[in-house]
Amino acid sequence: MEIEVPKKIKVSRNVVSVVVVIVVAIVSFYGGTRYQKSHQPTVATTTSSSSAGGGFGGGFGGGGGGRFGGTRRGIVGSVTAISSTSITIQGTADNASHTYSISSNTMISNNGQTAAASDIATGNNVLVIASPSDASQAARILINPSFGGGTNAPTSNQQD
Repeated sequence: MEIEVPKKIKVSRNVVSVVVVIVVAIVSFYGGTRYQKSHQPTVATTTSSSSAGGGFGGGFGGGGGGRFGGTRRGIVGSVTAISSTSITIQGTADNASHTYSISSNTMISNNGQTAAASDIATGNNVLVIASPSDASQAARILINPSFGGGTNAPTSNQQD
């Protein structure tokens, strides 16, 4: 009975180096995507009086208490109707009509100064942040918001 001994396979250092680089690249890519997913904001939905979904999210909501806290979503648009109890805006990003109720808990500001619903006029540009507990309730309204970067308002949805 004869036993065959397998031949040694010679692998050059170049092949091993290439395989190591590819494995490191794959692991780095995977780790980067996992990190990014864990740090993206949570996006809640708002109610809208049209069937078009959307609004402006991402930068104005956010898991872990983003700029405006909680899982709120902001809608940027032009005021089409305003009363002491509600505001309707035409969304810049989705061109849909969005109506929110205004309560005594709604914080309204203009250029960093406290304002009232009576300070809002039809045609004003606003950013409306929905309440995390009731997407039809305005938690915060910013009159004529400034976004920096030479633009007056974002032009696309930023949704996950």
